[in-house]
Amino acid sequence: MRNLETREDILEGIATDLLSIPSLLFREIRSKLVKMTLADGDIHVTPLNYEVMSLLEEAGTLHIAKIGEELHIARAQLTHLIDKLADLNMVERNTGMDDRRTANITLTSHGKAFLDGRKERLVGIVMEIMSDLRDEELEDLANMLNKLRDLLLRFQEAAIPTDWGEESIKTNE
Repeated sequence: MRNLETREDILEGIATDLLSIPSLLFREIRSKLVKMTLADGDIHVTPLNYEVMSLLEEAGTLHIAKIGEELHIARAQLTHLIDKLADLNMVERNTGMDDRRTANITLTSHGKAFLDGRKERLVGIVMEIMSDLRDEELEDLANMLNKLRDLLLRFQEAAIPTDWGEESIKTNE
């Protein structure tokens, strides 16, 4: 173990790293964990609502089409999700200055506060699940998650070859 970090610090670091891995890789696991954090709430937010809010928190204001593209959600379904989140005062729609038909979505301060509370609980649940690992296992896991996150970031930042068209990308996913 690192000399200056406590076991609690290491568990929290690993939990945070684990949750930073792109959600598509662990969609089922993340969905289950999110359901656990949302179960005791008085506001009914689904895991997919949570994913939309998390994306907005990370990216800031996004056009509704970009949210759908990032989360692989059909526009009709996304419109319903955004409507629900707007009704709960979690997000707000902002019409475009140049084109009033466009809608950009932003997380509200209420939505941010909601996410902050759930993230704390989510990290706690992940820490609890991992708490029976030995110190050496925690150290190994922390190192491997750092390596995995770095590798995934490299993939994300990698340039797409110029001879690939959009059709190639979609059919090769």
